[in-house]
Amino acid sequence: MFTDAMTAARRNMLAQMLGFSVGILPFQYLGCPIFQGKPKCIHFQPIVDRIKVKLATWKGVLLSIMGRVQLVKSIVHGMLVYSFHIYRWPARLLNMLDRWIKNFVWSGDINIRKIYTVSWNQVCLPWDSGGLDLKSTWSINAFLLLHLSWNLFTQESQCSSLFQHRFLSFGLPRSRYFKSSVWSGMREYVSMVSENSIWIIGNGEKINLWLDNWMGVTLVSVLNTPTHLFPHLTAKLQTVITNGRWQLLPSILQYPLVADSIVKITLPVTPLTDRRAWLYSPDDNLSAKLAFHFSIRPRPALDGLLLYGVPASLHHTLLFFDVLCCPSSPRMKTCKSVGALWSLFAVCATSMLSLLHTSSSHAILRWLFGGAWV
Repeated sequence: MFTDAMTAARRNMLAQMLGFSVGILPFQYLGCPIFQGKPKCIHFQPIVDRIKVKLATWKGVLLSIMGRVQLVKSIVHGMLVYSFHIYRWPARLLNMLDRWIKNFVWSGDINIRKIYTVSWNQVCLPWDSGGLDLKSTWSINAFLLLHLSWNLFTQESQCSSLFQHRFLSFGLPRSRYFKSSVWSGMREYVSMVSENSIWIIGNGEKINLWLDNWMGVTLVSVLNTPTHLFPHLTAKLQTVITNGRWQLLPSILQYPLVADSIVKITLPVTPLTDRRAWLYSPDDNLSAKLAFHFSIRPRPALDGLLLYGVPASLHHTLLFFDVLCCPSSPRMKTCKSVGALWSLFAVCATSMLSLLHTSSSHAILRWLFGGAWV
């Protein structure tokens, strides 16, 4: 039995009543370290030592380069995947493991660096792109934590409910510090999941009317609602749906563009269960494979992109480009109507329409991703 904030007398009493022995952190469970606080190198050193044994020099000498690649993919990555799915490993260990793997594949010895005949980035590409389908430990750790964060949002389990109640406030990460070994790695990916997913409207019982993203953007961001009012915004989406039709609140009807965008969203004929959908998935679910491709995608620099002085996120920029040029894009499948997106860009609709009629798609892309008017 393992406890944290509990007196020794109470802990011993519970251990005696339940018949358990009192344990001490840290300890190993199914080969994965269990500890408290931010992950440190010492917590994962036993795993690193076992990997070093697997990458012994005599194995590298006996194996061909493809044999060494297969050993890394099937054995080494398999030893890491369980802990990678829970913790964010220290950068020092990840850099060391990548260096070992690189040297082992090329020379057969983790301590001998060979002159590379092909770029390592090329080696790590998928088979159909001319690579050997190797993955760096950085990318594996990143996409598995992204997948874990997705499960936190979508699974209806006690663990998911516990995490959301403890670490999230109105769907966003809490600002205070938590002495948690898992949350320190998940924190940055929770916002990524929120920005790249959308609620598919069913009966509206699970969707917060103001704080959840069910129309391409949250209502509080469209209406510039102050954050100190968030605790009072508890209404569910079902409060504005009556017999399969929209019955908007007077506070929303005061904004005609927003109200018009909402009423254009098609509601299901029969009541369904609300569910969160990943914008870039054909089946709305984020698998580990999709998380990997998403984590290594090229990210254009959007720091200079402004829509009449209003910063635009990558998600909104891509959606807007889809409205203009690619209405059949997979990102558009979760938007019930184009009208639900126009409210995001109402202030610059006239200028952008004129740009559409006078410029090509490439010119629009340069404007969107270059941050300058064409």
